[in-house]
Amino acid sequence: MKNPYDKYLDHLFEVLLDYRHTTNLICRILTKDAANISNGEIISENHSALIISDWTGPTDNGWEINQHSGKYRYTGKENYASDIQNLIFRECSLIYAQAFEVLEKFIKDCLFHRAELNPKFQEEVLKKFRPNDKFTRQNMPGGDTLFKLVKIATKKNFSKHNNIYNNKNLNFKNFWCVISKSRHAITHSRGDLKISEIKGESKIKIFHTYFKNTQTEPDTLKIQLDYENLSFLIKDLGEFAFQIYKMLSLEDRCDWEYLEN
Repeated sequence: MKNPYDKYLDHLFEVLLDYRHTTNLICRILTKDAANISNGEIISENHSALIISDWTGPTDNGWEINQHSGKYRYTGKENYASDIQNLIFRECSLIYAQAFEVLEKFIKDCLFHRAELNPKFQEEVLKKFRPNDKFTRQNMPGGDTLFKLVKIATKKNFSKHNNIYNNKNLNFKNFWCVISKSRHAITHSRGDLKISEIKGESKIKIFHTYFKNTQTEPDTLKIQLDYENLSFLIKDLGEFAFQIYKMLSLEDRCDWEYLEN
């Protein structure tokens, strides 16, 4: 039987590869540029100031009056390498956040498809909706609720793949918690993750395995992804997605031999 989840996995893999490939190009260019300027081969200075106008203030005969906000940035030879490194951290972190969103979309697409064809599972999905919500793809829940639906949808195979057949000895729930909390920290807190968000030895270990970071406060870790780290993450996001694909395929008795030998 043709596997209905193939198209969702195809899309996920294509996007993840595009993110990794193009980010590699960007990081290589930035790193080379930083080396040239730091070595004095190229002279470059960049000055930036934030200029704004007051929408409800006076005008110059209808023309806006721009004023300095007092915020100013400078990048020259002496700090070019560090600024570029921080730019790479930011770019790789933002790409990771997008990669996570694509993973979440993949899971929602798969589960919505299964719910459309399985009335019993659709009932379980609807229990996770807000009151009066209709059963639509747009209303599929995310975050921890989405992961709970994965467990429900794959209950015949979840425990085996989470424990017995797991070559990485990786707890799926803890992995999901760490990657989702890290994505949230990048998107909403400029990469600052509260340690309390990933309580427990297993989650802490997973976080340090997957995310380069520095401790900026007693309770705060700053995520600092470079390309090597991002590439590692993207690979394992794809592998995690494949496990979900495999479990759903087994539940529905579909061919899951997607990978090339």
